[in-house]
Amino acid sequence: MSKENTCKIKEVDMLYNTLSIQKNLTNMYNESGNESYEISLRDTITNILTEEHMIRNEISSEISKRGWEKLNTEKVDTKDLKQTLKNFTEKISEL
Repeated sequence: MSKENTCKIKEVDMLYNTLSIQKNLTNMYNESGNESYEISLRDTITNILTEEHMIRNEISSEISKRGWEKLNTEKVDTKDLKQTLKNFTEKISEL
């Protein structure tokens, strides 16, 4: 494997790992904001959350720009989709 290919693979892995970290960070900040009762703390966390979303978008854009998105090309069976929707609707109605 050439040095160029090795470096490219590492960049792909690095960007996807960074994207995963950003997703986890936004989840944690979102949960923290939801649990904050003090308004100024909640506002600060919300501002940080917004910044983290912007960073995540930048990473996603870079992945897209380089043509490295992992697309799901698997076709969904309509019958399975309808069954999933039915199950979801039933669970919602139970609430």
